[in-house]
Amino acid sequence: MKKIILLSLVIFLFAYGCLDTYKPISPPVTPPANQSTNDSTMDCNKYCLSQPHVQCAGTWNNSGTYPNCTCSYICTSVPVTNQSNQTQNQSANSNYCLSVSDCTNDCTGGSLSCQNNNCTCVMPTTPPVVYPVTNKSVSEILSESLKEINSQVFSAAPSGQAYTAEEYTWTYYSANGGNAPADVPVGAGILANDIYLNNQNLLPGIYGLAFKIFTPTSGPNNDTVVKGLAVFLTEPGLAKYNTITKFNLRFKVVRPEVALSSCAVEKTTIQKDTLGRLLYIYDFSCGYVAKI
Repeated sequence: MKKIILLSLVIFLFAYGCLDTYKPISPPVTPPANQSTNDSTMDCNKYCLSQPHVQCAGTWNNSGTYPNCTCSYICTSVPVTNQSNQTQNQSANSNYCLSVSDCTNDCTGGSLSCQNNNCTCVMPTTPPVVYPVTNKSVSEILSESLKEINSQVFSAAPSGQAYTAEEYTWTYYSANGGNAPADVPVGAGILANDIYLNNQNLLPGIYGLAFKIFTPTSGPNNDTVVKGLAVFLTEPGLAKYNTITKFNLRFKVVRPEVALSSCAVEKTTIQKDTLGRLLYIYDFSCGYVAKI
């Protein structure tokens, strides 16, 4: 019995000695430079803030217990690239910019701006054109314009000048007898192809035409004066003519035929009628007149 008790005591002492000598050993940790493991004020957040990170807007995501810290910086926006990358981007894209001073694009009539690193030409907005509305018929437009022409010619005439005036007025309707302007009864005018423009007998959109021939009878001015106007409905029939690019007119509807040459558009007026249609009114003068 004593042997058993003695043997049990020996085994207990042996086991106790083994347990007392086995303890977990942590690996040695090297603290950050100039820091001590005994610095009670240091923690992982403070330590990580002193570490370099990618240059971008973001937040720290740190873990661990100082000095065993895991520092992680997470970007929430695109990091700022270095100057060499910016130069490469600018070389690849001529519109690349950091500020509006980098923009050298041609922006005639507008203003340059730098938006999202891209040079942009911003053009001013053009307000819609508002045309005056007239409730006059084409016949009234022609009649009033001829009176104004008459006044202008005689007012500009030198002292002692006298003229005889011939007046020609036409309104037009379509060649097929339909689609005539509301204020021009079918049969009251002439067909649009009865007038020749530069030897072509088609004037699309012609609405009305009138002119006066002032032939001198006495006075210092021996030149014949020809002034008139043409009204086109919707289509700008004489838009390409001016004081340099001139046109010829010939009227076969009268006898003898009247031919006007070297005609120049002096003024263009655009109005709207009560139906919302555009009326192009061209004031013109001609250098020569002949009756054939």
